[in-house]
Amino acid sequence: MSARADRNRYTTTKSVLPLLLIMVSALIFRSWFASDVMPPPRRMQGETTQAYRYSRMVSKGLAIPAIDFLVMHPEGMRTGENSIFEEYIAGTLHSVTGGDFDAFMRFFCIAFPLLSIPGLYLWMRSAGIPSRTALLGAAAYGILL
Repeated sequence: MSARADRNRYTTTKSVLPLLLIMVSALIFRSWFASDVMPPPRRMQGETTQAYRYSRMVSKGLAIPAIDFLVMHPEGMRTGENSIFEEYIAGTLHSVTGGDFDAFMRFFCIAFPLLSIPGLYLWMRSAGIPSRTALLGAAAYGILL
């Protein structure tokens, strides 16, 4: 092999291994933090139920209503005022992959933020940010978000 191929393999390994370590560390930290340090408040159960319902609607090919009257508000809630991007992603992916919706949602809720870590790293690298800084940014995202 040429020296350039060896250097590219070394650079790739130098980036991939830390990213995998960041992803595993983020999963462990998020699991511990969410269960032992600051479990979600009861209010989050309602928002989670709403997100689940919207994802299931998208998966079945139904539209998310412009005004959701199931929300505890006299006039309902304009869904455009809420971020429903993840619900569209989850619902669309499930409609493509199929299978048990609950099992898919368990996987998606863990995988989506973790797979965002290498995505953020690659985005930062494509913007010309040095590798070490991009790894630190990806690690910060893994822990903070």
